Amino acid sequence: MGKVNLDDLKIDHERGARKRGFPLFGMALLFVLGAAAGLGLVYFKPDFVLSLMRIQNEKTQAVTNDSTVPTSPTPTNGDGQPDHGETGKAGNDAEEPEKKQPAGFNEGGWIEVPSYHPVVVSSLIPGRLEELNVLEGSRVEKGDVIAVLYQKDIEDEVKKALAEVEAARAELARYEAGYRKQEKERARADLKSAEADVEHKEQVKERTEKLLETGAVSAEELERDLAAYRIAEAKAETLRQELLLKEEGYRSEEIQAAAAELEKRKALLALARNRFEYTVIKSPVSGVVLDRHVTPGTYIPAGDPKIVSLYDPTDLQVRVDVRQENIRKVYIGQETEIFTDAEPTRAYAGRVVRIDPLADFKKNTIQVKIKVLDPSDELHPEMIARIRFKRRDNEKSHGED
Repeated sequence: MGKVNLDDLKIDHERGARKRGFPLFGMALLFVLGAAAGLGLVYFKPDFVLSLMRIQNEKTQAVTNDSTVPTSPTPTNGDGQPDHGETGKAGNDAEEPEKKQPAGFNEGGWIEVPSYHPVVVSSLIPGRLEELNVLEGSRVEKGDVIAVLYQKDIEDEVKKALAEVEAARAELARYEAGYRKQEKERARADLKSAEADVEHKEQVKERTEKLLETGAVSAEELERDLAAYRIAEAKAETLRQELLLKEEGYRSEEIQAAAAELEKRKALLALARNRFEYTVIKSPVSGVVLDRHVTPGTYIPAGDPKIVSLYDPTDLQVRVDVRQENIRKVYIGQETEIFTDAEPTRAYAGRVVRIDPLADFKKNTIQVKIKVLDPSDELHPEMIARIRFKRRDNEKSHGED
């Protein structure tokens, strides 16, 4: 027996690892590249992937429809063999069957409030919100109180304006009634006293003039007495005009001015009362609260007076993004059926009311609006819906009948 070399019996682990290293590395590399390609396809081409899925679904549906079409049995002769005689002749002479009408199609969408809704309930005046009596989803009737603003300041304005109206009304009454009898008698007495004073001052002046001729008084004393006489005469003339005014009464211009002032104060009072009424915010229509824009304690500025938004639950529509390959099957007035997950077996009737003139190139769709003809309380804005568009030809024939 020959000598065994122990080095030849050693297991070379490095050699095995070198042989296995390349296949493992290659498989990992292929896996990473495949995953990256899949992610890139989904991320960068979502419309392309969706289009492929839709095409595949349509092909599958077409194959299913074709497989369900019944076929006529082939006639046989007495020996059990197919008979192509009269039957074949009759088959050649028979008219070709009528082609299928284009079937309806389904699309997805969501319930929304029409563009002329919601109704935004706003405050007509700025102020601090004191009360807010509704929540989202609350049903309100026309005239219901939705909110109340702080009223104390405006209430004081009303009181002030009312007092000014009363003062202006009293002033006008005084002008229209004229001067009282007592005022006229007092004016006559004042004038009589002034005239007596003028007469006295005149006598003093005349006496001083005579004394000046004899040299008993100086010229300065004469000037003083002359000035006193002129002042007394001017005062008497003023009192004489006042008496004449009181006897004749106020002029028509003064009465008109007082009347105009009263109307002005009345208008200011009306404005103050309107402002007070505006602190109570009422619903202009019946509907359901869609959104609350403020909370109690918030100051409502003039530039952003929104309080709540309302919508009419009996007036809803469906917004549908129709694929471009199906848009030729859609027309204004087309009847549809609307389904929701809340009521899977109930079909709401709908009618196409608008087709958007602009397409969405990102989605490869065109927006269509469908009016819900028989909405219920189970339909809510932003609810997902499935829409089945009925055949165009069937819709036409129904309209003609």
